[in-house]
Amino acid sequence: MRFFRRTDPPAASILPSERGDCACSEHIEDLRGEVVTPAPTRQFAYAPFTVGELLDGRELGVRPVEAQGRWLDLHGSRERIGPFHFTLWVSDGATIAYADDATLQMDAAIRDQPGVELVEWEDREVFHVSAPTLCADGVLAAAARALMDPRVKQ
Repeated sequence: MRFFRRTDPPAASILPSERGDCACSEHIEDLRGEVVTPAPTRQFAYAPFTVGELLDGRELGVRPVEAQGRWLDLHGSRERIGPFHFTLWVSDGATIAYADDATLQMDAAIRDQPGVELVEWEDREVFHVSAPTLCADGVLAAAARALMDPRVKQ
């Protein structure tokens, strides 16, 4: 009788791509001048802003996930999901671009972008992204494209 033990893939197989070795269809620099329209609210009227303004104000950021954060435990289960390659954060200046009750949720809008395989929405501002063929600038571009999607606003 043989016993099988589940093992995670080697760490090298789940590292994110680096700029130059990536399969990104675009990078964040390509979108600096693109306009992001805020989601309509009943309380405030916000002016549109550019992707470049989000970046300059540090309202949108990404970092590679450290080894211990590549897999997330499913709540109340022994199952895990992943591997995740990046942690994406969308600060207050950018969260005004999407509505929590929109027809397309922000995690789904990010997941719809080329090269993104899996997104886990931790809280309103933090997303874990599985995108093995994208570099950090490509993940930022995917997030910016998601913020520009009109379906995340209503």
